Amino acid sequence: KDDSGNVAESREVGTVRKEIYMKYLLALTSPIFASIIVSQIMVQVGMAGTDFWLAYWSSEEANRSATYFAGIYAALSCATILCVCSLNLLWAVGGIVAARNLHESMLVHVLHATMIFFEETPSGRIINRFGNDTNEMDTILPNKFKEFFNLGSRILAVLIVQAIVLPYILIGYVPLIMLYLFILECYRRTYREVNRVDNVTKSPIYSILGEAVTGAETIKAYDDYSRFHRINTRRNDLNTQSHFKKNTLNRWLGLRLDWLG
Repeated sequence: KDDSGNVAESREVGTVRKEIYMKYLLALTSPIFASIIVSQIMVQVGMAGTDFWLAYWSSEEANRSATYFAGIYAALSCATILCVCSLNLLWAVGGIVAARNLHESMLVHVLHATMIFFEETPSGRIINRFGNDTNEMDTILPNKFKEFFNLGSRILAVLIVQAIVLPYILIGYVPLIMLYLFILECYRRTYREVNRVDNVTKSPIYSILGEAVTGAETIKAYDDYSRFHRINTRRNDLNTQSHFKKNTLNRWLGLRLDWLG
C-alpha cells in the first residue's frame, strides 16, 4: 500500500503476453476477424494482379486492342478498390465491437467488485481505466492492428513476388532484416516500459483532481491551496516526463529508419 492507505498501482514488466493480443482479436468476434483476413488477402491479390496486368500489357505484342487491356485493368482496379473499402469498413466496425465488448466486460467486473476494492483503489485509477484506456481501445488499437496487418501482408506479397521473379535478391534482404529487427527490439523494449509508466502516472492526476473537487470546501476552510497545487504540479511533471521520453524515442526510431532507407 502507498502512504494514503491505497493499494499501490502496479504495472506489467517485459513483453506483452500473447493472451492479451488474442483477447482483443477474440473481442472482434470470429465472423468479423475472418472477414478481415479474407479481405486483406483479396486486397493484396488485387494489387498484385493490377501490377501484373500492366506488366503484361506493356510486353504484349499480340494484335489486341487497347480497349481489351484497359477494360480488364479497370475491372481489376475497381475490384481492388471495393476490397479496400470493405477492409476499412470491417476494421471500423470490428474496432467498435471489440471496444464495446471489452468495456462491458470491465464494467461488469467493477460493478460486481467487493467494497474493499473501492476502499483500497483510488477513484482516479478507475477513471483512468474507463477514460484513457478505453480511449486507446476505441481509437488507437484498431488503427495499430490495421497497420500491422496491412504492412505485414504487403511485405509478404512483395517477398513472394520477388522470390518468384528474382529469387537471388532475397539474399541481400537478410542483413537488412536483421538490422531492422535489432533496431525494432531496442525501440520496443524501451517504448513499452515508458508507455506503461505514462499510463500509471495518469491515475494520480485523476485522483488529486477528484479529491480537490470533492473536498473543495475543506480546502477553502483550511486554506490548503498551496499543498494541493504542489502535489498536482509534481504529478503532472512526472507524467510530462514520460511524454517527453516517448517523443524522444519516436524521433530516435525515425532517424535510424531514415538512415536505413
